[in-house]
Amino acid sequence: MVLVPFTVYVDVTGLAIGSVYIGLSVDEPLAEKFSPTPGKVIGILNIPAIGVATPFGPTTVNVNVGPGDHYVILGIEFNITISAYRLQLKGAGTVVDKTFGLTELQYVYIAFNVDSNGNVKVISSGIIPPNGSPIVSSGGGSIFGTDITTAMSGMIGPLMEAMMPLMLISMMVNMMMSMVTGIIGMVK
Repeated sequence: MVLVPFTVYVDVTGLAIGSVYIGLSVDEPLAEKFSPTPGKVIGILNIPAIGVATPFGPTTVNVNVGPGDHYVILGIEFNITISAYRLQLKGAGTVVDKTFGLTELQYVYIAFNVDSNGNVKVISSGIIPPNGSPIVSSGGGSIFGTDITTAMSGMIGPLMEAMMPLMLISMMVNMMMSMVTGIIGMVK
């Protein structure tokens, strides 16, 4: 098996406040509603304001594959109205960077071959609709590979980066509540 790193970047401009799921699929089509499928969601993008492009990434995802033909698909699932979105997928020596407007939902992909020596060569790349498959794959690829410890150690950094602002806000709220409780106690 060979680890092939892919860098993912997404930004979404929302016409409403809400969440957008970021999905990645290896050797399987990515459905339009992929969030219920285990292992497809690699991030959640919270749109905090209307009309402002909100970024996700760049973040690196290691794909574990054996010899043969493989592909990686990057897409989004949204439950709010959006005006534009950008999907950027880098890996296997190529980049797909596309911006989409209020048109039909589209994803981006990179198809590649791994030879018996572990060399990676791009087959094709571009745009694909949900549930589409760019090539017939040898299969057997995954984001996590065979060792969940390796996968989790790679995810801890981005997870902590996402959680740090929430932890700081929680700490500030707790401090403010303690101060208010103390002031009320002094007034009585």
